Amino acid sequence: MDDKRCCSKCLLYHLPCNLGDNRSGQRTESSFLHLSCHSFTEHILERIKLYLLPPECCRLIFDKLVRMHGLAWENLDNFRKCHLPLIHLGGYPGVRDSWMNVIASQRKFLISLDISCSVVTDRGLVLLNDCFGLENLALNYCYQISDRGLGFMSSLTKLNSLNIKYCNSVTDEDMEHLSGLHKLSYLDLLGCPVTFASLETISAFTSLVQLNLNRCGLSDVGCQKLSELIQLKDLNLGYNRITNACLINLKGLINLESLNLESCQISSEGLLSIEGLTSLRTLELSETRVKALSHLSGLHNLENLNLSCTSVNKNSLAALSPLTSLKSLNLCHLAISDQGLPFLSSFMNLQSLEISDGFLNDAGTRSIKDLTSLKLLNLSYNFGITDVTLGRISGIAIKIHSINYSSFLVSRCLFCSLILYFATSAGLTALCLLNLTYNTDITDAGLCHLTPLKNLRSLYLDFTKVTAGGLRRLQRDVLPNLVIFQPC
Repeated sequence: MDDKRCCSKCLLYHLPCNLGDNRSGQRTESSFLHLSCHSFTEHILERIKLYLLPPECCRLIFDKLVRMHGLAWENLDNFRKCHLPLIHLGGYPGVRDSWMNVIASQRKFLISLDISCSVVTDRGLVLLNDCFGLENLALNYCYQISDRGLGFMSSLTKLNSLNIKYCNSVTDEDMEHLSGLHKLSYLDLLGCPVTFASLETISAFTSLVQLNLNRCGLSDVGCQKLSELIQLKDLNLGYNRITNACLINLKGLINLESLNLESCQISSEGLLSIEGLTSLRTLELSETRVKALSHLSGLHNLENLNLSCTSVNKNSLAALSPLTSLKSLNLCHLAISDQGLPFLSSFMNLQSLEISDGFLNDAGTRSIKDLTSLKLLNLSYNFGITDVTLGRISGIAIKIHSINYSSFLVSRCLFCSLILYFATSAGLTALCLLNLTYNTDITDAGLCHLTPLKNLRSLYLDFTKVTAGGLRRLQRDVLPNLVIFQPC
């Protein structure tokens, strides 16, 4: 310890005092961090053995170099045996097998490692064999890793989280190398060419609570093993060729809180298998063949529901009325109209609502105006609002610009005015995102109606007559919290 203190003092001695001292004459941790990194780039640390410094100092220097993109093979070796607990190099350029020797030198002290998007091969990965303290490992998009590289993992008995997204050489047989990982609670196999045969190994992970099998090319073959994953809380089966027959095996997964079935070949009949999963908080059904929703009415804990691009129509939506816990609802690209939306008045906790590219008219917006908890509202690509209904709903005279009387449809600028009325007079001032894309008659002059929306952070006005200059003035003079806006 005396050697470490001596080296720390030596390092401080070589640093400019005017940068390292605060007003009281004491060096702060942030000053020391800043100066350590600066001195490192000036090669002062070439004369110092980093492993003699306190481990927390080495970690701060390492992390700062990564953030500054100052870490390279030339200075990486300085961190050999520095007891670094966290090494996060996901997407960092230049990471290859030669780096793994230094990374592996942390041995039992290494707890979390991310080398995603690197060109590390099996040869480099097996060097982690002695890093038996690893709890989190991310190898996403490491295309050159196969069964030989995964073979060492049986020794990582403390591993809690494993991410191997799009490692396209990983197959069902490779899962056998993971059989000893009894503490694994999170496994991400997104895009890996595995089948349900891999569940032979995965089902033995009694601690597993999150499993991602999205885009794995799964079919119903072998899906019976899903029924054994009774401890799962989060299951992602999106973008696979599974049908209603597969969903039968989910009936007993009563701990599920999140289920993703996006773009699967399932229909309304398949929802019968999940109607008893009352712990569900998130359900993703977009791009499925679902039409009737009666089997969802008992999911009282559901908070997030995506029904976009399904066969749901105005007659189906009433079944959702009992779901009063909903916070996020996506109804984009559905054949719905005003008659299907009165059920919205039940969702006083709703914070995000998307009904773009539908057939929404004035009667539907009557239900929206009472949702005072809304923070995100997307009503883009809706065109059927009239001035008569506007007056009937609001009872307040609103200055309206550019009405197209030839078709008696309110212009898209009036549509904007109606939404802004809801956002201000009806109490939707909590809105953080507003999307009015493709309302082509909105101009800079209409931006004045946005001034009460002080919480607005994202505003989309693409394909309108609003100019980039107008939006920049709005952000500069009125809405300083606005950080994302289009056009920009």
